[in-house]
This record gives sequence, C-alpha cells and structure tokens, in this order.
Amino acid sequence: MDTAPRILLAEDNSDNQLIYATLLRHVGYDVRIAEHGADAVAIAASWEPALVLMDLALPGLDGWEAAARIRASPRVGDVPILALTAHAMPEMRERALAAGFRDYLVKPIAPQDVLVAVRAALGHAGGDTVAPTPFD
Repeated sequence: MDTAPRILLAEDNSDNQLIYATLLRHVGYDVRIAEHGADAVAIAASWEPALVLMDLALPGLDGWEAAARIRASPRVGDVPILALTAHAMPEMRERALAAGFRDYLVKPIAPQDVLVAVRAALGHAGGDTVAPTPFD
C-alpha cells in the first residue's frame, strides 16, 4: 500500500523541477510534475494530491487561474496550494494569500525552507511518512 503523501509540482522550469522533485522524493513524497497550468488542473482532479506547489508564472493557463480552478473542484478544492514564484513583492504575497494559497514561497528558496513549508501545510513536522533529512 502506497502511503507516501502525494505532491503535485506545477513548474515549467526544468532545473526547478529537478531540484524540488528530487528533494521531495528523497524524503519520501510521491511527486508528479505539471509543466502547464491546464495540466496541473487535470492532474489534481485525477490524482488527488495532498498538496500542490504551484509556480505562478506557468505558460498558457497561469498559476493563479490553475489554482482557482483547482479550488473550484468539489474533489480537490480544499487541497493546500503553496505559491512558488520569483516575484518577491509584498503585494503579490498578500494577493496570493487572499486568493487562497496556503503559503507564498519566493524562488530561489533553500531546500530546507521548501520542506518546512510542505510539512507545515501537510500538518506534520516530519517523520510521519517521510524520511528525516539532513536539515532535521
């Protein structure tokens, strides 16, 4: 039985995909990647992740609209969504939190900070179903 929490990583940059997916998989999360907002919406609906890491500047359907569509879904509308962005402006953070994002992570972000945010959003401090990290 697969008990690893599922994380959907919506990120179009291949370097960021590699960094974040490798980090999350290393500590035991089950990760799927969406490179476009429309793909993120479709994967969220069919795969039902426990958490979504959403780049706001996705091609086509951007992260703002993709998150709104996920939020509107009766099956996954309450999934925590963390904004992942290069935009560090305070008003963008406020906009994201008002739009229902659980947290606002500014790239580049240290790996341990990603894990802290993911674990907080999932409601555990680490170790429930994921391996400890060198940061623990």
